[in-house]
Amino acid sequence: MGLDRSEAYEWGVLAEELAVEHLVREGYAIRERRWRMGASHAEIDIIAELPGVMVFAEVKARSPYAGETREEWAADPTSPAEAVDMRKRRMIARAADSYLRMQEQDYDYRFDIITVLGTPDDYILTHIADAFIAPVSSR
Repeated sequence: MGLDRSEAYEWGVLAEELAVEHLVREGYAIRERRWRMGASHAEIDIIAELPGVMVFAEVKARSPYAGETREEWAADPTSPAEAVDMRKRRMIARAADSYLRMQEQDYDYRFDIITVLGTPDDYILTHIADAFIAPVSSR
C-alpha cells in the first residue's frame, strides 16, 4: 500500500479521532488531545480520565504493507505498539509528570496504548490498558 507523508499524517489524525471515540464510548472523559509540555517535543496524544484515574494514551496507527492480506495484517493488531520504545515511554512519562503536577488534586494514573491497524474503511482498534509502567512523581 505505502502511504506518502501527507496520507500517513491524515491516517494518524483519523486514528486519534477513532481512539477518542472509542474512549468516550467506554466512559472516559477526554481532558486533552495532543497535549504538549511547554515547548518540548514531549507530547501526549490523549489525556483521559476515569473516576480518580488519569489515563495517558499513546495512539499508534499502521497501514497494511503492499500485498498484505487482511488476514495477514489482522493477525497481530498490537504490532504498532512496538513503536512505543523506551525513549518514547520516558518522554510520555516526563510529560505526564508535568501534567499531574499542574492538577489541584492527586490522581492515580496509567499509560495506555491504542493501536489502529488497517485503512480508514477497514481497521482494527486495540486498546491496551496499563501498557507500560513509568514512574511519575506528581507531588
